[in-house]
Amino acid sequence: MKRYLNTLIAIIILVALWFTFSFWNKRKSREQAKETASKSEKVCDLKAGDIQSFTITPQDKKSFTCDRQGKQWAIVKPQPIAADQNKIASFVQSLTTATIDQVIVPHADDLKDFGLDPPEETIQVSSHSNPKEFTLLLGQETPTNTGVYAQVAGNPRVFTLSDDTKTALEKSLFDLRDTRAVTLDTGQLNRIEVKSGNQSYTLVKNPEGVWEVSLPPDVRADHFAVDGLVDNFQALTMQSIVSEDKKDEAKYGFGKPTVAANLITPNASQTLVIGKKSGNGYYAMNSALAPLFTLDQDSVSQLQKSASDFRDKDLFSWDMFDVKSFDVTSPKGHWTLEQEKNQWKETSPNSKQVSTDNVNAFLSALRNLRATSFPPAKPGELARFGLNHPSYTFKVTFGAKNQTETVEVAENNGHVYARRASDPLPSEVSKSDLTSVENALAKL
Repeated sequence: MKRYLNTLIAIIILVALWFTFSFWNKRKSREQAKETASKSEKVCDLKAGDIQSFTITPQDKKSFTCDRQGKQWAIVKPQPIAADQNKIASFVQSLTTATIDQVIVPHADDLKDFGLDPPEETIQVSSHSNPKEFTLLLGQETPTNTGVYAQVAGNPRVFTLSDDTKTALEKSLFDLRDTRAVTLDTGQLNRIEVKSGNQSYTLVKNPEGVWEVSLPPDVRADHFAVDGLVDNFQALTMQSIVSEDKKDEAKYGFGKPTVAANLITPNASQTLVIGKKSGNGYYAMNSALAPLFTLDQDSVSQLQKSASDFRDKDLFSWDMFDVKSFDVTSPKGHWTLEQEKNQWKETSPNSKQVSTDNVNAFLSALRNLRATSFPPAKPGELARFGLNHPSYTFKVTFGAKNQTETVEVAENNGHVYARRASDPLPSEVSKSDLTSVENALAKL
């Protein structure tokens, strides 16, 4: 009987412990949920689409106002200034999703302790929803530099915001304005004219949409070099604002510019003028934009090139796996080789199989034949370079559409000159590169 009583007591104790543990666990869960909810409390109970306007006042009191006008944002004060739509949208999104990191005091006795009297930054918001007006005050950084003290106007408590939120909300007028130095759609450019000191170049897009260097005549352009230039214009951003208008242009060196670039599309054009040096950059202005601004030195250097920098130095454009056949005319004769079922065969003057390795070695050497420089010449002036009677002619057929490219090469006065048959002007190539072609040809 005693044994059963002990068992019953043990069961009662276990049940009591289970209820106690369950109660404690549920209470802890409620407290954790409450703590999580507190941490996820939003600073501003508004949606991004509710905000109609906001005014940011930094500590220097140079406030500015952004206003929603239809689907676009505009900077309206202190004066109308083009706004960066993406940056403002990101700011508004950060403001409406910001959450309180930690409540420091429910009622602060002295806001100066937190850098909130006066605040480092004030953000005043007007909305179409409730609250109609909302003001967020940002103070100094926390002692650990992991956030910033903040307060909502009308509420005595002081809380902290995370460092990421601080970065997203502390904005100047320059941070939210449109800082593009070129606002044309650079994808539509069809003519670029650049003058830099004694050098100048003009790039034009032909009716087929291919870039050419206009010397004149128009010659093939290196599309990678031109694409890099166009990308540079697209990415060109103001480093600082010198003046909101173009007064006193002469003192910034625009009378004798470092670079002047005319950018033309079918529907619009802009002229970018870069003046004298300013610290680590240059003064600049755009004919279509109001302010005077500065550009960084690297961006300006990308524009200071010559026409030859944009000329296509490749004499051929095909890839080896695309070649179907080729003809070679040299001082020693003429040969035609064709590919049949992944095998190479000489079809003229003889009919015989040819080593694929030897053909690949020849095509590789031929493809590496590139211009090293471009001697001054007039269109059609070939005799001076020996190209009126070339030593070599290479004709290559390639691609699904059986395209052909013909290159002529001549040795004259210790130099080697070459040109694609469609090119009006010659180029100079390396003698060692031609020797590589001759050695590979000898093995065929």
